[in-house]
Amino acid sequence: MQIQKKLFLSFPSFAKFLRMENVLEEYYNKNNKKKSLEKISEMIETSFNLSNGDGILFRNEKQDVEVTVEQGFIHSFGIDMKEGTTLSFSKYKPFYVLLVNNKDQTTVLKVKHDSNDMISNIKDNACTFINQVHELYNNIKKECSHSRILIVGPQDVGKSTLSKILFHLAWFGNNSTSKKACYSFIDIDVGQNQLSIPGTMNLVYNLTTKEEDLKSYTSKFAITNENPLSLIENKISYFFGDISPKSVNFYKHLCNRLNYSYETILKKQFTNEELTNNSTSLDNSSMLLVNTCGWVEGTGYQLIKHAIDAFKITHVISLDSPTTNQLNKDYINRNSLKVIHLEKSPFVKKRSKDYRKNTRETSIYNHFHLRTNTLTLDLSKVKVTMITNDNKVRNLNVTDKSLNRICSIVRATNEKEVIDADTMMLVVLKSFDENNKTITLLLPSNLKATEAKQMLDELPTVYLISGSMMHK
Repeated sequence: MQIQKKLFLSFPSFAKFLRMENVLEEYYNKNNKKKSLEKISEMIETSFNLSNGDGILFRNEKQDVEVTVEQGFIHSFGIDMKEGTTLSFSKYKPFYVLLVNNKDQTTVLKVKHDSNDMISNIKDNACTFINQVHELYNNIKKECSHSRILIVGPQDVGKSTLSKILFHLAWFGNNSTSKKACYSFIDIDVGQNQLSIPGTMNLVYNLTTKEEDLKSYTSKFAITNENPLSLIENKISYFFGDISPKSVNFYKHLCNRLNYSYETILKKQFTNEELTNNSTSLDNSSMLLVNTCGWVEGTGYQLIKHAIDAFKITHVISLDSPTTNQLNKDYINRNSLKVIHLEKSPFVKKRSKDYRKNTRETSIYNHFHLRTNTLTLDLSKVKVTMITNDNKVRNLNVTDKSLNRICSIVRATNEKEVIDADTMMLVVLKSFDENNKTITLLLPSNLKATEAKQMLDELPTVYLISGSMMHK
């Protein structure tokens, strides 16, 4: 629904108002068809002649922007697009940056855009950071055949951007179709998770042995989507239930579970010989990337050290000088680990607490925005639980205080399996009927109630893990 997206992303605090979806849709269809057609006629074409190190930056809020590479090539988030390529960038997204990293010739771009959209020409050699990341990636490839990289640093230093660039350099840089390769990304940042809603910890992966992955995750798809890694279909998710890793023991446990899931994927795809560093059949661009939260001091630093051990990290990329120095000091005698310091990206901007809060609310709203997408279950089949500070499973009674809490239905067949189980689906406890002994769940917007019922009918008991996060 176009008008809804425009208003919501521009003014996240108006979320309650925007729930009047049908009213807005009807108003848009009746009153704005003519205006929409008029806007198309306002589209103009602008040409840009860019030298090496230059780029363009644009935020398209009126119409989709179409970019054609007429000469040379452009670079974006670890991907090169060659001459003759045309890209379409959807409106209502954050800004896009396209850079030129071509010493041999001038790059010419033709941009079809709304006359009111702002397109800036970047002239400050913005490719310096990209070149540094390219060099870093090539050095890591030379050092081991299957690297495991942990990215650390405080908030707003570009950890997410770096993750995306490195993943794309590996995935799209794989020139050997005869060799197996696995590309995985794990996000353990429970506050601003790239792969799902806040309060979750997730793993996604692509395999060169899987034809569907090769066809679905293309360079055009990766450049033109705001958060392409979240759209990778191969996903395993665990529910932490809070936006801060203050329940340290459970957080560590889920890090261990994510690594177990990752190791299980590898064992299914590769032999033990192929997973050794001297293997010739496993492509040396295979890698695991792990993104962390912005907590780098005190307990946060201890969680970084736990992640190094849990994921068997071979390289730590630190975007923070004090953290780099401390890691070098603590791991001076570990030859299997290399700590690399990298200055933050020039495109990173400082985000306020309100911005982060609105981002979290937007993510949750988008996940559950269809308020009529509910499923009612017999309360006798449902067990609501929580994980205690000492990693014990505790059963909870469903009361009014339970309502509107975000929960995870986990793949567990008994109570002992709950703490180790990954997420089947995220739900919201909407209501319960004490007389009829039923409970109603709000389902994810992309999951039909009939499909959810079929999935849950296969479980003898539906186990839910409840957290502190609320759906408003």
